[in-house]
Amino acid sequence: MAENPIALLKSNKTLQTQEQIQTFYEVLGWIEQERKIDLLPQLYEIFTDSARRVEPLQSLQTYIESFDIIDVIDSLINATPNMLSSAPNWLRIFYTRLLHNEEAIHYLATKISSGSETQIKIIKSILVEIPEEEIWGNDDVTREKLRRKVNIVLSI
Repeated sequence: MAENPIALLKSNKTLQTQEQIQTFYEVLGWIEQERKIDLLPQLYEIFTDSARRVEPLQSLQTYIESFDIIDVIDSLINATPNMLSSAPNWLRIFYTRLLHNEEAIHYLATKISSGSETQIKIIKSILVEIPEEEIWGNDDVTREKLRRKVNIVLSI
């Protein structure tokens, strides 16, 4: 690919037109074939809550989550402050998914404590909100499980 794939994804991330969606999928396909881990931190910059279509972003999420969990978490923690303004919903999605992975919970717990003050503050606020979200409705069992997992992460 002659052009910068990250720049191409960024310029099409609003997914407003069929052309943007097609370009997004083509570039993502190239990235998936190349499987360059050095692009992982930059891939989080693509997420935006203002995208018209979420399916391409879900494909990107699946690709990101196909990497080793340690690399995923390290990149996510570093990207978190920048994502807060443009993709807070995606941040909650990524952190919620991590809470459903025991290996991720323990690594996240140790990694958070070594993050910057800003990262720690933002991540803690995201994590404590997750069990309280409306998506869980009256499912108190899920809420309590998530609260326990959040407490594990925040207690280390």
